[in-house]
Amino acid sequence: MSNSHYNSPPHFEDPLIAPRPHKVIQDLPANMAQNLDDYATRRGSPQQYQPVEPGFIVPGTVNRSGSSLPPPTGSDWSPWSPASQPAHGFNSSYPPLSHPPANSPYQPPQSIRAQSPTNASLTAPLPTIHTLTGAIPSMQDPSFDPARKVVWCRDIFFLVDRLNQAATDGPTGPVRIEDPQLLRLTQIAVPTILAIASPQPMPNPIPPHVAEAIYLRATLESSGAFPEDVPLNPRVAFRDYEQAARAGYAQAWFKLGRDYESFGDDKHARTCFERGVKAGVESCLYRMGMAHLLGQLGSPARPDIALPLLQRAATLATVQVAQPAYVYGLLLLGEFSQTVIPPHFFPAVLPPGVSPQLEARKHLERAAYLNFSPAQYKLGHVYEFAEPPFPFDALLSVQYYSLASQQGEIEADMALSKWFLCGAEGAFDKDESLAYTFAEKAARKGLPSAEFALGYYAEVGVGGPKDIDTARRWYQRVP
Repeated sequence: MSNSHYNSPPHFEDPLIAPRPHKVIQDLPANMAQNLDDYATRRGSPQQYQPVEPGFIVPGTVNRSGSSLPPPTGSDWSPWSPASQPAHGFNSSYPPLSHPPANSPYQPPQSIRAQSPTNASLTAPLPTIHTLTGAIPSMQDPSFDPARKVVWCRDIFFLVDRLNQAATDGPTGPVRIEDPQLLRLTQIAVPTILAIASPQPMPNPIPPHVAEAIYLRATLESSGAFPEDVPLNPRVAFRDYEQAARAGYAQAWFKLGRDYESFGDDKHARTCFERGVKAGVESCLYRMGMAHLLGQLGSPARPDIALPLLQRAATLATVQVAQPAYVYGLLLLGEFSQTVIPPHFFPAVLPPGVSPQLEARKHLERAAYLNFSPAQYKLGHVYEFAEPPFPFDALLSVQYYSLASQQGEIEADMALSKWFLCGAEGAFDKDESLAYTFAEKAARKGLPSAEFALGYYAEVGVGGPKDIDTARRWYQRVP
């Protein structure tokens, strides 16, 4: 599928990139065989394992007791609800991604309706083209509840963004959708939102669903994703964001803040973000937390102010805005590259008797559950190398790497290649064909360690016969 530049609400343009662990082979000793063979010495406990096909989640994985894998740890776990009560007056009533009445003909996935996971999945379910398509007749009914139509349109735009997330750092421009069913959905959703956002006459006060429709229209105006229906017009988008925010759709304060910030107006940007903070908008909490942490937006670096904001953003993390949970986990582990917080600041934001490492584990698992691929890669890494507080678990490592691989994390592809090259004793056998497949997937995307690995695989005959000429070509591609 081609790139999309639609930004789902609320979204982090130019996000603060957090570091990820890397275990690559390009900078390791020249004895490639010994380096890769080292993985064979890693041990796992007895498990039933079905080898994963490239691009699919490991099915039917069980834990050491033989039961299905539980949801992420933590007695207060919920993928959408705050993990603790509001602190310092923060509002915890921020609505989830989708929450129509129970009798709606279109019902988003349970996790999107702000409910705790009831199954053993490692990730929250997302909207599907099939489910969204099944609701088309109701959505085209002029008498159908417009508030539910907004929910449906919102999830379509979310799915477009999700399926094209690789382009979120690229330039604004038209989205190209190759899936005919998804294209049909957008062809219905865009005019639907435009109609709901412009009622005649405009009611006073503006109803919540109209305010959200205005917000969604603004995202189309600011991105130029569907220029035939909504021309690119940042100025009009700004006015729509402002109208939505003042009508009560608080997530719009983040967009306004980012617009002011892009023009270097820190004062007005901070005012918008602070309004979002008061409304409990996780993206605003995160932005202000990072501003106080790093000394941005005219604020001094104050970890004591930043941590409560970041903790709150992490506990409010959703599928739409999962990054705060990941970054907060890295901060607790002391692995955020841009700054290190002295340990004496953490007790104020930690539950009684809980260490920073255990709290970090909860938030990293939360981010991974919310489909945030860097967190999924991180968990694959820590379960592979038993980095405290995580134990060694070959199956969980492979499963998290697989989830990250599906979302384009090429380091996860190479990690899977090394796992399948040697297998894990008592857990799963090696599979040289899969080892080659995952390395090739990463190499085709330009990962130097994968290119070197394919050279080695061709040289010694992994996943196929020995081929010195092919090995030489792959070695020559390595920078």
